[in-house]
Amino acid sequence: MKEIFPNCYDASAAFHVTFGETYADAAHRELKEETGISTELRYVGKFKHHDSPEHQFVAVFIGVSDSPVKIDRSESTEAVFCSKKEVDKIVTSERVTPWLREGWKTVLSSL
Repeated sequence: MKEIFPNCYDASAAFHVTFGETYADAAHRELKEETGISTELRYVGKFKHHDSPEHQFVAVFIGVSDSPVKIDRSESTEAVFCSKKEVDKIVTSERVTPWLREGWKTVLSSL
């Protein structure tokens, strides 16, 4: 279970960039580790986030894949695919991580 924001909806793959790694490299690495999916990703934006104890720059990527999701049970309890309308509802009415809410705004601004 997540120590910060437990039992909240979160991004499909969240990561920290390691020394010498690009945001894109880290996004591909974590997507594969957390979902089992390897696909082309498109960078859509970045924002700063501060919500104690988190102080971070968040880069947002989107990708499309028909591959089955194989979630890392140490990272997530489940994974679901949602339509834009469903995500709109989730981020306004459910328990979500703050960076998911801000990341969704970043995605919407890129559409």
